Amino acid sequence: DILLSIKGAFSVKRTYSAPKQGSGSKITGNGEDILRFRPTAADSNGRITAGSYLDASGSNTGLFFRGSRFGLSGSAENVDALGALADGRLLISTKGVATVPGLANVQPSDIMAFNPATGTWSLYFRGSNAFLSGSAENVTAIALSDPAATLPTIYLSTHGNFVVPGLSGEQIGRAHV
Repeated sequence: DILLSIKGAFSVKRTYSAPKQGSGSKITGNGEDILRFRPTAADSNGRITAGSYLDASGSNTGLFFRGSRFGLSGSAENVDALGALADGRLLISTKGVATVPGLANVQPSDIMAFNPATGTWSLYFRGSNAFLSGSAENVTAIALSDPAATLPTIYLSTHGNFVVPGLSGEQIGRAHV
């Protein structure tokens, strides 16, 4: 499955049978929401050509995660980086400073973990502990070396150039934390 966050309000068809050919009623959401796309077909080059957006149960089409149900709201709390751990927790970083139940003043360089089983948030990674700060060092992409590992390596991308002790990079660069 592929998890997607879309900047701002969106509307997508539930099922796709070919590129740009969808069916079913539309799924609507906002920047704090998450879609889960399950591919069902690919062409000979491996490009996905069909699939469905699945809800949290995985058996119905629909929105996977409605952020406003769990404390995310407004454009500052739009999801701009997303990952998943093997235990089902979602890793989320937001465009701006976020406040969710149990966490306040979460910076754009931080990564929160949301546990769907309990509906609770925790701080997974504090960017300032790795010398990330400021709008340029807003985390905009998350990848994990092994989502099942107790302490997986986190690969990050930032909104702009970053500088941390012993490492610097451009907007398209990656930091291995």
